Amino acid sequence: MDESGFRAAVAAGTLGSEDEHRALLQSIVDVARAIFDAKASSIFLLDEDAEELVFEAVSGEGEGDLIGMRLPASTGIAGWVLVTRQPLAIDDLSNDPRFSRGAAEQTGYVPNAMMAVPLLHD
Repeated sequence: MDESGFRAAVAAGTLGSEDEHRALLQSIVDVARAIFDAKASSIFLLDEDAEELVFEAVSGEGEGDLIGMRLPASTGIAGWVLVTRQPLAIDDLSNDPRFSRGAAEQTGYVPNAMMAVPLLHD
């Protein structure tokens, strides 16, 4: 869901408050990180107007600093998953051309492995 869609859903009362939505997203990344014993977990939402992925929830590495950070929607693994709408698990990111090391360095955390799953609405 893009930001305008989220705001419209909140206004219509279908998602509850923005705080409830953020709490839900935060609980999802916290649980995913625990289940997979990961160093970090995050959720991006697509801002369709700006064609950017926006960090909406982060657990672990970068937790306090990344909320609201934006990356071009075509960036790295997240961009690939967005475009293809396919989940992806990579054990060695150093050998995967889809991985954007520069984008990872901007976040302050460069992972060795990654799992990414698209969250689709409608």
